[in-house]
Order: sequence, then structure tokens, then C-alpha cells
Amino acid sequence: MKIQEIPTTKIKPDPDQPRKSFEPTRIKEMAKSILTEGVINAIEVDEGYVIITGEMRWRSAKEAGLKMIPCKVMKISKDRRLLRQMIENVHHNTMSPMDTARGLDRLLTPGLSKRAGDLGHSDLGKKIGKSVMYISDHLALLEESKTIQEKLSSRKSKYTIIREINRRSPEKYKKPLKNKYIEGQFDKAGREGAQAVAQAIKQRPKYADKLIKKNYTKMRATEVRDYLHKNIPGYTETPFSQELAKALDRPKQLGVAVGHLVDWLRSNTPGDVGKHNMSRVLTNLTIAKKEIDKWLTSN
Repeated sequence: MKIQEIPTTKIKPDPDQPRKSFEPTRIKEMAKSILTEGVINAIEVDEGYVIITGEMRWRSAKEAGLKMIPCKVMKISKDRRLLRQMIENVHHNTMSPMDTARGLDRLLTPGLSKRAGDLGHSDLGKKIGKSVMYISDHLALLEESKTIQEKLSSRKSKYTIIREINRRSPEKYKKPLKNKYIEGQFDKAGREGAQAVAQAIKQRPKYADKLIKKNYTKMRATEVRDYLHKNIPGYTETPFSQELAKALDRPKQLGVAVGHLVDWLRSNTPGDVGKHNMSRVLTNLTIAKKEIDKWLTSN
């Protein structure tokens, strides 16, 4: 495929592309680089000069005052365009969590296309080079409140905080913890801090009100964990995954670990986790079974 120099004024952005926001500071930074080194990677456009991938480079080239920009001109279908756009943005981490969620949802929507729209989570993961967990975690964001989705519309927002609250907190306390996320109380502590608080509430529910009233705004993850150890009797950071790891060295403990899992399944409903997240449970069990089979047949 030949690379052509095309006037920047003839090129048009794609209004349907999944990435909706472009940070002015990043455009200016890239423009400085372009003035020094030029456009290193050509952008992709269709036969009507509508951008397929590379809108950031095009915007930066215009900011730098370039009259021409190197382009690959491609003939492409609607579904392949979206898939290609998602692959580039996901691997360059240029989209907000909500842009990513909506883009993945479009690829999975039945009837959008035969090639991309009907893909299952596993097939889509292979196409874009991401895990089923990554896809499920993002799709789950579509079920969140409008306020949370607005906060997640920033590229710098940490969607994993919401994931940990949903995964570890009892249903009764999910909303109060998410309100703390909206207020920015976990911005400094991040995923690990939110995970620790949610886990502490689940382990020691009689201290839940105390943990909800606590303000975590100025605390790092290590400070959150230190606070929990000092103020919540019986709090422990040992998750089920660590118990399973020990069980690989002590086979007799495996039955105990599996028993814990069965008890958990019996005391929780799919609604406690979220319909998108339930597929992650099945994936982890499949991986665990393969590892156990491998372990049993090893010398």
C-alpha cells in the first residue's frame, strides 16, 4: 500500500469513531514533536479522505502548521473501520473508560455487522488483543449511574476502582462507596485502597458505618491498609487467590479452598457481581481446571 502526501485541509475526522475526546495539551506536545521529527507513522484514511486511524496525529500536524500529511488510503467496510479504530486506541491507551466501553458494546451489538458486531467476548478479545476480563470489566461500566459514567469519561479516570467496589463490596454498601469515588476520595489510594475498604466491609460488616464515614481523600493505598489493620479488628488482606496458591504446595488444603468457593457461590447471586462480571468467574474456573489437570499429570 502506497503512502501518499495529502493536504491536511482535505482530510476529515470520522464523527462515528469511538474516541470522543482529545486533550489540547497532548495535541500541543505532539505538535512540537512533529516540528522536530515530522509525522513518523502515516495516518489511515478512506477513499473519501475520512480518517480511519490517526486523528490525533492529524490534529497535531495541523497545530504544527503542516500543509501535507502522509496517509495510507484504504477501502474499508464500516465494521472493519470500527474494529481497527478500537485496536489502535485500546493499545495506545488513548480513550476514556466510557469511550472504550461504548466502543466494545458497538462491536458486540447484534446486527451491526456480520464480521465484528456478532463477535462474542472471547472472539472479540482475540481480535483486539485483550482479555475477556478486560472486555467484561468495561462493559459492566454501561450499567453504572450517569454520574459515575460522567466521571469515567476522562481518560485519566480509574475504572478499576469501580470494578473492585462491585467485586468485593456487599450490595448494601456499593452505592456509599461509589459516592466516595465520585467525590474523589479514592483518587490518591486508587484501586488498591478501594479494594481494601470494600474487603474490610465485607469481612467485618459491623464496622461498615465507621468505614463509610471515614474520609480517604488524602490517604494513599498503604495508609488505607494501615488504618484498617489498626482500627478494624480481624481485618485480613489474605484473598482466596492466595489460599489457592498455598494449596498448590499443600494438596490437602485444596479441598478446603474449593469448599470456600462453593460456600461463596451458595451465599451470593449473579446480581451481587453483575451479569457482565459473571463471565469472569467462569473464565477463572476454566483456567484453574487446566492448571489442576496440568499439575496432576506433571512428574
